[in-house]
Amino acid sequence: MPLTLQDPGPALRVLAYAPSTSGKGAMVWKMNDRSRYPGDPQGQAFVGGVKQYMAVKKVNDIDVGTWDFWDIMDLLDDKILDNSAGIFQSSGSGSMGNKPAELPVNIEYVEFSGATAAPAAPPAGGETLVDRSDDRYKDLPPDATIREYKIPVAPATYAPQAVEGLRGAVASMPEPTNHVGPRYMGPNSLNEASIREMLAAFKNGQLLPMKDAYKLAIDAFDLLVKEKTLGRVDVPVGKKVTVVGDLHGQLFDFDHMLSLAGFPSAENQFLFNGDFVDRGPWSVEVMFTILAFKVWQPNAVYMNRGNHEAEMANHFYGFFGEVEVKYEKRMIDLFAEIFRATPLCHVINNEVFVVHGGIPGPDPRVWWKGRGL
Repeated sequence: MPLTLQDPGPALRVLAYAPSTSGKGAMVWKMNDRSRYPGDPQGQAFVGGVKQYMAVKKVNDIDVGTWDFWDIMDLLDDKILDNSAGIFQSSGSGSMGNKPAELPVNIEYVEFSGATAAPAAPPAGGETLVDRSDDRYKDLPPDATIREYKIPVAPATYAPQAVEGLRGAVASMPEPTNHVGPRYMGPNSLNEASIREMLAAFKNGQLLPMKDAYKLAIDAFDLLVKEKTLGRVDVPVGKKVTVVGDLHGQLFDFDHMLSLAGFPSAENQFLFNGDFVDRGPWSVEVMFTILAFKVWQPNAVYMNRGNHEAEMANHFYGFFGEVEVKYEKRMIDLFAEIFRATPLCHVINNEVFVVHGGIPGPDPRVWWKGRGL
């Protein structure tokens, strides 16, 4: 049974056509067999009912079934991708010298008699197409594609070389000499007074000694790597949790916020919601303050990974450069692993979902049908 699809413009309804062995006719060779997001131009052939290996019968009511392949392609110029170059066709190739068909283009497709299409490849990455008849999806546009992704089970342990290789090296580092200021001598050395002293030293331009900084960072990694991607925060009645967003290396703003919210405790929990570093000039000091809070109060301090807890952003926006200047380049890889171990989101009291950013969408954005900006 013939199927007619209207193409209002040069959108990629079909990605590639192919001729028969004689060079006559054109059949659908490559197309997206699902719509990637609502309104996806590359999914409109699929939404309209076109199938792989269908043949082009008519273009704007002109029977082209017996034409040479390139004469047909000239009619569909700028509406398919060149198979090899990956760009739109820009010049004619057929002997008839056809001009592109008038828009909108009506293309009639037919299936070969008795032909069977090649079986579709199973979805990649362990994904499964979801049953569209489920009532949960009844309000979605008809061209929306829904997939269920099965996340593989995480390994029992994660021990990156960037961390494991440092343990012995840090243990053999000499103790700092002539250091005036706070020290980190292990989790038991942390308390409110020592962290206040650390903050005051940071504001005065002092840093933790190299060995202490490594030890604190590794101890924090050992806590974070055991946490789940989605964490849970339970806040008892009468207690509170403070959610802190985008500190971006602003140490003095952070210190002022702490003067208002207080320090972490079982009665005063903290959830740092990403973007601890980059842009601001004290990203190292802000990061070590947060890590000190985490090691001191592991069950009252929580961290979400933001888009600036990533290597590309840290190289571009300054954190890794700051680490190299204030400590050494080798420490960069340790922070990269700390950020990989940091949870992505938390749920507070099974009611409030806290995450730094949402799920990435198509670029450019395609707005949901029926909704404006």
